[in-house]
Amino acid sequence: MTITQRDARSVRVDHDGLVISLAYRFWWEGRDRPPESIAVEAERVTAFFLSAAIRDTVTADAHGVLVRREWSVHNPGPVRLTVDVHLESAGPLSFLLPGVAFGSALPAGGVSAHGARTAWPSAACLHVGGRGTVGFALDEGPYTAGIAVSPVGQDDVPPAEREEGPVPLSLALTLPGSTEAGDATVGAPGSIDSPGTLDTARTFRIVSAPARRAWLKGASAVLAAIGGGSGGTRGEPSAKVTEKTIRENVRRAVEGCLGTHLFEKGGVAGLRIEPASPLLSASAGAGMAILLRELFPSDPARTELALRLADFSLKGQHPSGLFYETYHTGRGEWQGVPGHPEQPVIGIDASARIADRLLALADALSDAGLPHAKYRLAGARFVEFFIDDQGRFQPPGALHLPGVRAPFEPGLAGFALCFPLARTLARTGRDRYRKALDTLAHSLAGLPWGTPWLPTSREGREPDSAAALLCGRILVALAGPGSMSGRRSGGSSRGRTGARTGRGPIDVGDAASVVLPWVYANPRPPVGGIPATGGIIDSFHRQRLVGAGAEAAFVLSGLGALASEPWMRRTLEGFSRLCLGFADRLPLGTAYLAHVGLLPQAAGSGTRARDRRSRLQPAVGPLDARRLVTEAGYRLVIAAGAGGKPNLV
Repeated sequence: MTITQRDARSVRVDHDGLVISLAYRFWWEGRDRPPESIAVEAERVTAFFLSAAIRDTVTADAHGVLVRREWSVHNPGPVRLTVDVHLESAGPLSFLLPGVAFGSALPAGGVSAHGARTAWPSAACLHVGGRGTVGFALDEGPYTAGIAVSPVGQDDVPPAEREEGPVPLSLALTLPGSTEAGDATVGAPGSIDSPGTLDTARTFRIVSAPARRAWLKGASAVLAAIGGGSGGTRGEPSAKVTEKTIRENVRRAVEGCLGTHLFEKGGVAGLRIEPASPLLSASAGAGMAILLRELFPSDPARTELALRLADFSLKGQHPSGLFYETYHTGRGEWQGVPGHPEQPVIGIDASARIADRLLALADALSDAGLPHAKYRLAGARFVEFFIDDQGRFQPPGALHLPGVRAPFEPGLAGFALCFPLARTLARTGRDRYRKALDTLAHSLAGLPWGTPWLPTSREGREPDSAAALLCGRILVALAGPGSMSGRRSGGSSRGRTGARTGRGPIDVGDAASVVLPWVYANPRPPVGGIPATGGIIDSFHRQRLVGAGAEAAFVLSGLGALASEPWMRRTLEGFSRLCLGFADRLPLGTAYLAHVGLLPQAAGSGTRARDRRSRLQPAVGPLDARRLVTEAGYRLVIAAGAGGKPNLV
C-alpha cells in the first residue's frame, strides 16, 4: 500500500488495484471547513483544522482497506463528521444501498440512508466500469452513522485544484446518520452538538473487486467484521438431538396453527391466511397436508384432515389446470390476485406452489400405499397447461388469465413453474417435460447475470427478496446433489434422468450476489425483543423483515454446497447460519418483523414514500399460515441434513 498527499485537501491511497482519495473536511456551524495542513507519515495521516484534528490510520486486511479515523473537536457547536472516499467515475455507473435502493443513474443530489436502514452496517456499493467498491462501517459509541453516495461537489474546490473529465464520486460515511429516527424531513442532514471537547472514532472498511464479484466480496467482509456465521454446523454430534428438538418444535407450531387458522364448514376445509381472516390459502392447505403426513404418519385423524385440506385445494383448480390461491369464506368464492377486480387473474407463483405440493403429497401417499392419483393428476394438469398439443412450451409470466397461455403480466414469479415441472420430469422422464425445463432454464440464464442487477417478481416493479430467493431455489433444485430434475420418486419413475443434473443454468456466485444484499447483517438493538440480524428485507418499498429465515438459510446453504471457491463457500455458509439463527428466534410462521427503527425512506433514492399506516404496524407481525408451512418444511429439511426429505420443500 502507498499513501501520498494528493493536494491540500486529500491523500491518494493505492492498494492492490484499488485507487481512492481520502478527502478531509470538517463541517462546523453551517459550512465545511478545509484543513489548514495535512501530514502523511507511513500509514498515518493527520489533517489539522483551526478547531479540530482528524487522525487516520490506513491499513489493509484480507478483504481490503481499513480507514481508522479519529476526530478531535475543540470548539462547541453543531458538527458533522465524515469519512469521504473519492473514486474516479470513468465508465458505466450503478449504486446499491443494500436493502434500501438500487439504480444505474445517480441523482444529482446523490443518495443516502441511515446506517440502521441498510442491510449491511452503514453500507453502500458502487460499480464504475468493470470495478466494484463496497464501503461499510460498524457503529461505535453513542453516535449512529449513515452512508451517502454522490457526485463530488466542485463549487468549493479551488479552480486550480479542479480536474478535467468526469466528476469524481464520493462514498462517504457520515456522523450522524443522514436520516435519524424521528426526523420529520426525509434526508435532512443531522448534526452532533459538541460541548467543546468531542472525541470519537470509526473504522470505514473499503472492499474493491471486479464488478461481477464485488457484492459477494463485500458480503464476505461484512460477515468477517460482525463475527457472524461462526456457530456450529449440522455435522456436529448433537445433530440428531437437534433434529428431534426441531421436529418437536415444528409439531407444536403446526398444532397451534390448526387451533387458530383451521376453517371447516360444509365442504370447505382450509387454513386462514391469518387468524380470523375470511381468506383461506390453498397453498397453505396443501403444504399443511404434507406436514401432517410427515409429522403424524400413524395418526388416522391427522391423515384424514390432510386429505380434506388437499381435496379443498383441488377445488380451486380452474378447468384449464391453473390454481386459484385464495378462497373467501364470506362470499363463498375463489378469488384472483388483488388489484384486478374487473377480471380474475391467477398468480403463477402460488399456483405452481399448490401444484408442486399436491405432487409431493401424491409421492408421500404412494409410498404409504394410500390413494393418491387425483393429486398427481391435478399437478400434471397444471404443468400440461403450458405445453400445447404439439408439445410446444409456453414460458409462463407472473400473472395469467384463467385458460390463457399468453402471460397477462410478465415477471420472474412465473419461473416457479420449474418445481412442479422438474418433479413431473423426475417421475416420468418424458422428453416433453425435459424440453420444457430446458427452455425455462435457458430463459432464466438469459437474464442479466454477472452485471449489477437485482431481480423483481413482477415486471415494472421494484426488486424484491422473493424474486432473489426464487432464483436461488431454482439453481439449487436444478444443480444440487439429488437435484429435482434428476430425482426419482418411490421407484415409480422410468426413462432417463432429468436435464442439468449436477450443473445449473446460472453461475453460483451470480445467484448468491442477488440474495445477499437482502440479508440484514447489521447488528442493532432487538425489535420486539427479537434480534434482527439474519432477517430478510422484503423489498425497497416494503421495509420490513419477512419471516423467511429458514428458506434463505436453505438457499444459501445449497448455493454454498455448489460453490467451488473456498472463500465463497465460507461466506454463503456463514450467511446461511445467520438466517437460520433469525428463523429460530422468530416464532414459526411470523409474517414479518418491523424494520429496525422504522426509519424514513433513503433520501434521494427515488423509491416511493411509505404509507403512514406502515408506522402503525406492530413490531412483530401476525402468524401467517402460508409462511408457517413453508418455513416448517425448510426447517425440517435443514435439520435432517443431507438425508432430508425433498418433498417438504
